[in-house]
Amino acid sequence: MTMTDPSISIKRDHQEQKPLSRLAAGSLAQRVLFMSIALLGFPLLIHTFFLYHREYRENITDAFVTMRSLAESRALYMEQMIGNQLTILQALSDNLPWPTREKNEFLKKQAKEYGVEELFYVTFDKDQKLICDDLFCRDPSVQPFIQQGIQKGTLVFINPNAADKNEWLYVGKMIFTSGRLQGALFIATPTDRFLTQLAYREYSPYPLRLSLIDELGNIFLSSEKGMEGKHFAQSSETFLWVPQTDQPNSWILKTDSGSFLSVKIPIEGSQYTLMLDVPERSIANLQMKDYFFRIATLLFFVCIVGGGILIWLTHRISKPLQSLCAVMKRIAQGATHVRFTQDRMGFEINVLGQQMNQMLDSMIAHQQEAEREKLARERLAQELRIGHQIQASMLPTDLPDFPSLIMAPGYLSAREVSGDFYDLFVLDDGRVLIAIADAADKGISACLFSLSFRSMLRTTVAILKDLSNTVFVANNLLMRDTAATSFFITAWVGIYNPQTKELSYCSQGHPPAYVRKQNGELIELAASGIALGIETIHPKIEQVWLQEGDLLFLYTDGVIEATDTDHQLFGKARLTEFLSRSRKNEPQFIVDQLLEEIHLFCGGASQSDDLTLLAIGLKNSSS
Repeated sequence: MTMTDPSISIKRDHQEQKPLSRLAAGSLAQRVLFMSIALLGFPLLIHTFFLYHREYRENITDAFVTMRSLAESRALYMEQMIGNQLTILQALSDNLPWPTREKNEFLKKQAKEYGVEELFYVTFDKDQKLICDDLFCRDPSVQPFIQQGIQKGTLVFINPNAADKNEWLYVGKMIFTSGRLQGALFIATPTDRFLTQLAYREYSPYPLRLSLIDELGNIFLSSEKGMEGKHFAQSSETFLWVPQTDQPNSWILKTDSGSFLSVKIPIEGSQYTLMLDVPERSIANLQMKDYFFRIATLLFFVCIVGGGILIWLTHRISKPLQSLCAVMKRIAQGATHVRFTQDRMGFEINVLGQQMNQMLDSMIAHQQEAEREKLARERLAQELRIGHQIQASMLPTDLPDFPSLIMAPGYLSAREVSGDFYDLFVLDDGRVLIAIADAADKGISACLFSLSFRSMLRTTVAILKDLSNTVFVANNLLMRDTAATSFFITAWVGIYNPQTKELSYCSQGHPPAYVRKQNGELIELAASGIALGIETIHPKIEQVWLQEGDLLFLYTDGVIEATDTDHQLFGKARLTEFLSRSRKNEPQFIVDQLLEEIHLFCGGASQSDDLTLLAIGLKNSSS
């Protein structure tokens, strides 16, 4: 025999426990980290994604609102400028001298006085055709615009093809004499002058672009060089205007070069529309920069602050976890007296430890209680076996006093004892009471009610002899026992007279019986009636006459309600089909074959209801 040094054993235990503690702490750290990512990181990213898209839509809306406000203010400025020039023209037209030379001298003097770039007058012939003079012959590109303005009734236009290669804004007023167009008075202003005044000076984080467009889609003026002269309708580039239903005068302009947010405001008194647009990608880029900064800041604080707290928390929480692991190891070695001590940072581990302490405290008591319950269950099982034997012994198996009748019972209980029963009772006058019944419950209570009802039937039929009165009185007696409960019994009851071969029967909520004739014909014996034990009844009695070689088949609903592994019912159709195709009317053959067919159908599935069947055959007199 070898001796072991205790110090070596303690050292070995310590070496075995240390890796277990580290494993527990490491596992806890990993779980906390993964849970933090799963419960905080992923939802935060998903929330950020949806928040990004929501803020992007809000930024688009804000950009539309800002652009519409700026566009409306610029359009109003142009309307006021045009209105002021029309007011000057109106005042000048009242004092305009009619000789051409005097008009030109007068207009030059008035241009300096009013501070406008140029004032000039043009005349028309009787066909409203422009008469060319020295002033306008030098710039014939203006003439088509004047002619178009006369037709449209407005003399406000921009000439992008001036002879001096400078763009001018022309505002004119038609002058009539005796109802005939005599001429038109114009103020010409260089476009670069009012374009500077129209340029937006308010702070905007987006690169806005301002343009003037005529009704045909021509860009006459733009704050971006190279845009003048473009025509939306005739350009080789694809232009798709998508109106914004929630933003008035707003569109998304989709082109081959990109997508633009656009606001168009018509300028009253002219054929032009002021358009303000901004590339959509500039809004996305600005928002992305802002979001990257916010996300980076958030992740920095989460990683530094949250990571430090996570490391400390994992280290601190691992201590009570290590203590719990040590206690569980001692218990596994058989030391059931060891208990877990709470830690102020244990939290849920304290709860788990206390639950383990309670489990250990109750385990010994439960072991003793389990032993007592085991003995009690064994006694109960023995009593149930005895009850089953008693119930089985009370069910008749043959009719020795009636050699002309052959009976074959089949009985499968869902429990040790059941509520199904059948009975054949010979009366003094030679008739036979035939009954099969099914109690509404299973187990001992159903068995007691069934046996009690069996005794009631035998007693009443022996005294009253009549089937209708027997069922009536037996039901009244049963109702006294079931008055305080919801218990009831379904039953099929009949009396067979061997002299006349008449079978009188009634069915009280029970499945119908069948008579299988010797030639294979199947007759259903059904009579409408409610179950027994519920209320006073007056049973409806039916009659049928049997013949030698016939077979009477009775059963409970456990036969047709037998289920397979897919919870499909055996059903009444399968039962009648089996009875119709049976080759002979021998009771035992019918019972054995039907039980085998039900067994094959169920396929080993457990049944929830008792199964009882009874076959009674009439012998041929020659046999």
